[in-house]
This record gives sequence, structure tokens and C-alpha cells, in this order.
Amino acid sequence: MKTRPLTNYIAEIGVIALAGLVLALVGPFGTDTMPLGVRFSYWIGGLLAAWVVFRLIVVAMSEITKLLGISDVFSYLLAIPLLGGLILIAQSAFGGPAAGTDLAGISSWAYVQILGLGLAFFVIFWLIYDRAANHAAEKENARLNTSRERTEPTGLANTALHQKLPAGFGPIIALSVEDHYVRVHSVRENAAEHSEMLLMKLSDAIALMGDDTGLQTHRSWWVATCAITGHTRNGRNIYLTLPCGISAPVSRNNVAKVRAAGLLD
Repeated sequence: MKTRPLTNYIAEIGVIALAGLVLALVGPFGTDTMPLGVRFSYWIGGLLAAWVVFRLIVVAMSEITKLLGISDVFSYLLAIPLLGGLILIAQSAFGGPAAGTDLAGISSWAYVQILGLGLAFFVIFWLIYDRAANHAAEKENARLNTSRERTEPTGLANTALHQKLPAGFGPIIALSVEDHYVRVHSVRENAAEHSEMLLMKLSDAIALMGDDTGLQTHRSWWVATCAITGHTRNGRNIYLTLPCGISAPVSRNNVAKVRAAGLLD
């Protein structure tokens, strides 16, 4: 049996107490003849006591189901009828609708009522925990997807320019000019920046990137459109944001072109 967090047990106690409050107000199973205060004590106290005993029985039953190699759910299903019998014994001995009645005189209908109530609580908690588990799974999947998006390389892979780069060079996100060289910017799978220098003109490097794959934003910069994550402004200067903290400047004569591409919205 899986160990549940303390908060789960506290939540269960709250649900049990709330159910006891409702049952005390309704007064089912012949308890409507009791004074209201007694009904509150009977239902809330009785259900909480039954919950404690039920949990102890489940611990024992879980060891049996583990030994038999069957689902842990059966430890709960087996505990319900056993708890029902104990409740009838307690009612006969200490109080309740069956107080002072021999066990032989207690109708099977009373036992069925107790089983029905126990199964109702079982279904309620099953639905609660199943919903919580699904919610937790959805959050974990969303976290993993977000993490995967952050770590997966962004950019253009297998371009003609890759033939001039070392084998295994990652997706290209930008090109920039340094002296007579073109720096080819890439991003590794661990989201780390990687670059190589090529002795060639920027225009020649851009031609090898393929048509409609990016924009020349500055006389010394070209960026892959798929790698752009946003933009920033510093006064009148505009910069396109790329992975790994790279910022590509946008010259004034290229602002209209970049805006037309929807990159400055």
C-alpha cells in the first residue's frame, strides 16, 4: 500500500466530518428520533471512529493482498464488509439504532445499509484521488513538455551552409559578421550556445541558408525566423531576441521589413 501524505488524511477527515454533519441533519436509518445534539455526536463521532478502524483494517488487508499478488484496491473492498460487521457489534453493545439487540436479531437490511454507506465513501474517495492523480499527471506532462521545448534545439538544420561546418554542427539560428568572417550561431541540445567562424561574405552565407528561412536585420546580421523568441528596445534601437541570450540588432532601414514579417507585434 502506498503511503499517503499527511494532508491526504487530513482531507479525508474533513470529508468524513462533513458527511457526518449532513447525515446528522438528515437523520437516516432510524436516527431521526434522536435529539439533534446526539445525532451530531453519533454520526460525526461514529464515522470518524469507523474511519480510524477502517484505515487500520486496510493496513492489515494490504499485506494480505500483497501476499496474494492482487491489486491493492481489494484491501479496501475487503475492509468494508469487515468494518460493517464490527459496526453492528458496536451498535449492539454500546448504542445506536441496534442498541441492546442481539446480533441474531439485527436484520440483514441494517448490514446492507452499512455496506452501502461504506461503498459510497469508497467511491467518493476513489473519484477524488483519481481526479487528483490525473491532475498531477497533466501537470507533470506539461512540465516535461515545457522542459523539452526549452532543451530541444531551435533553428535551421541540414542547410547548404552546414556542408562548410564541422560534422554534427547544430541548427543555425543566426549569422553575424566579424571582420572578414561570418560567425555562425547555433544552439546545442542542452540549450548552450555554439558558434563557428567561416571566411566568407555574409551574402554568400545567407544564400546557402535557403529561401524564406530568415531575415537580414542589419548589414552585419541575419537571423533564422523560426529562432526568434521576441524583441527588445533600448531607446530607438530594436533587437530581436534569440536563444542563449543572443540579441540581433535591427537597423532603421530594416524595421519596416521586420515589422511586416510580424516580428515586432
